[in-house]
Amino acid sequence: MIPPFHVEGDDEGHFYALATVQALFRTSREPIPSTVVLYYSPSPEFSRYSIQSFDADAHANLYSRGPDYSETVEAALIDFWECHDLPAWAWTLFPASATGEFAQAEHAVAYAQARAGFVRALYGPRMRRHTFNSLGAARFFDPPPGGFHPGDAMADTDENREIMAAVIAAMPDEDDADE
Repeated sequence: MIPPFHVEGDDEGHFYALATVQALFRTSREPIPSTVVLYYSPSPEFSRYSIQSFDADAHANLYSRGPDYSETVEAALIDFWECHDLPAWAWTLFPASATGEFAQAEHAVAYAQARAGFVRALYGPRMRRHTFNSLGAARFFDPPPGGFHPGDAMADTDENREIMAAVIAAMPDEDDADE
């Protein structure tokens, strides 16, 4: 199944397919074989990146916004890996032959730039995974005893204050959104 290239969302949001990955959508019953699509949106009021999952009958079974704290494809890939177990190296480009019309001419230019950025972001993880797998190379690090543990994101620490300050500084000013 080739999922839709262009999806029009609410409030004139436009989303264009950049990449796909085959996965099993978890349910309380049996997993559903699905095609997950990484969409790029040039629409100003929407996250730059999001994912949508489709079953074999093209019914959507999940939509997830990308990060609002960063418009980079790298941040989206990290978020989707962490939140949805979709490794960056597993994505494949949406077929160029299946791309369709753009709602606006400037969307085609923005899409080409987003696709080029995605390809650059995909190159490193995919090549590293291929190299490790094909050479049977051992990893340099293992988790410490008990595994890796994230810091407490809600604790009052210097690190968390620095992280939050950087995120808040990167967020668009609400006054700018009205212009």
